[in-house]
Amino acid sequence: MFLGVVACLLFFNVQSSQGLTARIKPNRTSFVFESGIKPNVTCESDCGNYNWKCNYEWRAEKNERTHIYIKKNNSRIDTPLKENVTLLCYVTHEYHNNIKVYSKRIDLFIKERLLSTATPINDSKNDNDERTNITRESEYAPRNITIRSYGDINDLQEGSGYIEIRCNADCNPECDRYQIYHNGAIINTSKHTRITKDRKNSGRYQCAATNSISDRFQYSTNNVDINIKYAPSNVSIQYWSDRKELREGSGFIEIRCNADCNPECDRYQIYHNGAIINTSKHTRITKDRKNSGRYQCAATNSISHRFQNSTNSVDIDIEYITVILESNKKELAINISDSLPRDVSCRIDCNFPGCDSNITVKRDSQLYRTIRPRESIFENRAVERSDGGTYVCMVGTRVSGNNFKLILYHGPKTTSVLRNYQTISGDIIEKEDPSMAIPLRCWSSCNPSCEVAWYKDGQLESRGNPVIKITRDRRMSGVYQCEASGVEGKVKSAQVNVTIQYPPGDVTITPGDDTFYKKRYGKTLHDITCEADCVPECTYTWYREGYSYRYTTGNSLFATRYYYYSDSSRFRCLASNAIKPYNNYSRWITVKVKDGPDNVTIIPSLPAIENSSFTLTCSASCHNGCQSYSWYHDGRSMNQRTKVLEFHRLSKEDSGRYRCQVTDYFGTKSGYYTMTVQYKPVITSPKNQTTITAPDLLDLTFIVDGSPSSNVTIFHETLTFLPHMTGQFSFNVSIESCLDQGEYRVEAVNDVGFGSFNFMPNIKCSPIVVRHSNVAHKEFRVGDLLHLTVIFMANPTAEVLWSFVPWNQNTSLKVQAQQIQTHKESTKLVLILSDTHKFGKYILELKNELGKINKEFNIQGPIVAATMTDPGTTISSRDSDSDGDRSMSPTSWKGKTNALRETEMNTFLLQQDKLHEEVQKLRLEGDVLRLKRNYYVIKLQVLMKEHPDIIDEVFGED
Repeated sequence: MFLGVVACLLFFNVQSSQGLTARIKPNRTSFVFESGIKPNVTCESDCGNYNWKCNYEWRAEKNERTHIYIKKNNSRIDTPLKENVTLLCYVTHEYHNNIKVYSKRIDLFIKERLLSTATPINDSKNDNDERTNITRESEYAPRNITIRSYGDINDLQEGSGYIEIRCNADCNPECDRYQIYHNGAIINTSKHTRITKDRKNSGRYQCAATNSISDRFQYSTNNVDINIKYAPSNVSIQYWSDRKELREGSGFIEIRCNADCNPECDRYQIYHNGAIINTSKHTRITKDRKNSGRYQCAATNSISHRFQNSTNSVDIDIEYITVILESNKKELAINISDSLPRDVSCRIDCNFPGCDSNITVKRDSQLYRTIRPRESIFENRAVERSDGGTYVCMVGTRVSGNNFKLILYHGPKTTSVLRNYQTISGDIIEKEDPSMAIPLRCWSSCNPSCEVAWYKDGQLESRGNPVIKITRDRRMSGVYQCEASGVEGKVKSAQVNVTIQYPPGDVTITPGDDTFYKKRYGKTLHDITCEADCVPECTYTWYREGYSYRYTTGNSLFATRYYYYSDSSRFRCLASNAIKPYNNYSRWITVKVKDGPDNVTIIPSLPAIENSSFTLTCSASCHNGCQSYSWYHDGRSMNQRTKVLEFHRLSKEDSGRYRCQVTDYFGTKSGYYTMTVQYKPVITSPKNQTTITAPDLLDLTFIVDGSPSSNVTIFHETLTFLPHMTGQFSFNVSIESCLDQGEYRVEAVNDVGFGSFNFMPNIKCSPIVVRHSNVAHKEFRVGDLLHLTVIFMANPTAEVLWSFVPWNQNTSLKVQAQQIQTHKESTKLVLILSDTHKFGKYILELKNELGKINKEFNIQGPIVAATMTDPGTTISSRDSDSDGDRSMSPTSWKGKTNALRETEMNTFLLQQDKLHEEVQKLRLEGDVLRLKRNYYVIKLQVLMKEHPDIIDEVFGED
């Protein structure tokens, strides 16, 4: 069985103490090549990582001495092979000559070419007389030499099992000598051999053979590469630095994890103090104190699923030194007179012997003094001007990470105002030009800079900016002065008077009205003057409309001239000075003749309501104020001299016509108002008809006195509404029967309130049934309780008489007294229908001196059959059984319960009467509540009109 050959190139490593390696690729020690062929052999090193650079040199070894074989720097043998030679690869670091390493020796051999021959042994002719050569089989040296591997090669993992290696050759005579090579070294001299699955047996296998024809071995034309896979072993960690010392600062430390594994390890873990920091084969760390500690590594490959930890660890201790400036504050501001602070010091943080040394203190990068660790950087003395600045601490070239700033406060001593870098005082006069400005600077000697404030005319103008730009605008004229504030107090500059000249601006007339008034044949109320904003001062001229010549000069219109005119005139003023455009006119004003106040009116407060407070306010337009007020009521003086006429409690007598007379500077005028006091209605009646016999007419005559007019309602069983009435009114009520008895109430309501009038007539009437129990079409049975209730009315009181006509007789019988309950206006009949003789017609008779009335009630049982006594009346039992018709023959058990039912029924009737009386009472109370509700609705409407502000406050604007 043919087994495939799995080949793998292995790298043979040689490590130096500095971490540099030199490897030969392919990883063998013996090579065979044909003459004139360039060997494909390379030297590799770790120099290429991390931007390092190495030099390569191939050296030949002969007689235990070496000489340069290839002169140029080349990692590959690029010279054709001419002879057998033993070589070494020599690797050196380009910048560190002390870092160098040799590879292991390799042997390079030249392969010889072999030819075979055949010797003729006979010469004869064939049948055609043609010559032929008859040869015998030739002998030849070995050829077609190959090497093959057999056996358990599918699983090339280190462990149990064997691999067979056989050398095959074409030889005549047979090959009698063999050589099997492993990585160029003879391991066996037989045709075949067996090797174990051990990593040391990995490599390239070749063979050679010879026979008696040749004295030299002929090598196989092929190789067999055997790669035994195994999990990582010999895991180790190493490091090297770009500089010898491990001092904190610039530079790096390289850390590499090395492992023997096949196939190559593809996963690594590098640990720092037990924590994974990298998952590659190598890493680079900075020279920082935080990177001090113990480093270990682990590796694995596809053969093993577990990491194999390194058998060693490296401890890296990075030396460091730090100078620290310690202070409670980063900066401190003090005055010249203060002492230097003593709580600012420096100390050293380091981890190697002898690192605690003197500390240099620098101020603004200049040497200040030298101190010991934890000593104050300042001397124990008062502050000098030279002490201000920024301080740091230094040890060697290392500077403290933080600094301390000492700020010295002083000044000001003097303050001055500069213009164009020249000190100025006195006056600055410029013409108005808002597009230009006058820049002034406030200068003072302060450290830190003083706070500057500018004042104009003694008032603060600006603060903070030492430069003020005064716009050449008329509004900016004034006296300017600056003030500098510092630790030594405040100092003001000299005053600078800035004057901006400008032509007349808006010309104004005082007072500011457009129309002025004068008394008829008198003077104006106020002096009328003309003013204009102008620098220098203006002159003034007055002109009257319609006249080209001037009316007068000076700023007062009537200072030198009196106004004689009785009609109105218009005037205006001209202001002039020496600045272009030189002059400007005022607006036109009108002077009129006036004879008193305007718009005299009387304004009332809320509607005038009886018993409430009320005011009349006299309103008038008086120029320069009203001088006096006088009040009159219906032409009579009220001796009131105030603007507001107050009424604390109005009465009907306060109604009438009011006049307010107002006097001002120009004369007297009056205003008028007619007031009507509102009051709630009062109802009276000139008649009092107490007795009336129905049917008849009841004359209700009443007088309603109220303002405004009232809505009148007459209450009895129905409502009668009479809108908007006042005065005397008669209303006839038709009295038909006793149903018209009761109280008659007249109620009047207006915007102020309501009033009522009650009348209870004595109505005489014949009896009338108001309501009764409904037994029509009702069927009874023997043993039922009969309860007949009749409510009636009569005046005088009616006489009550109950009678009974049985269903089977025509004779009227008297009802027993104990079965009748009679009150003033009601009667009740209560009995038990103990047998059929109780069925029939019950008759109620009511009578008094004015008449009588009868009411019949038919009590019947179920209809079953007609009898001979009364064909129109039928009685039947509601229930039937085998004993016959019980309605015709009452049973004894029904008689036993008659007394009990009668007692319960009487109790029930009494409770019903009481309930009826309570219902009537509730109805009357409901009528009263409705009247009260109407009253309060009207009262609320009145209050809303009188005091709308209070209503908004209580109920809100919504």
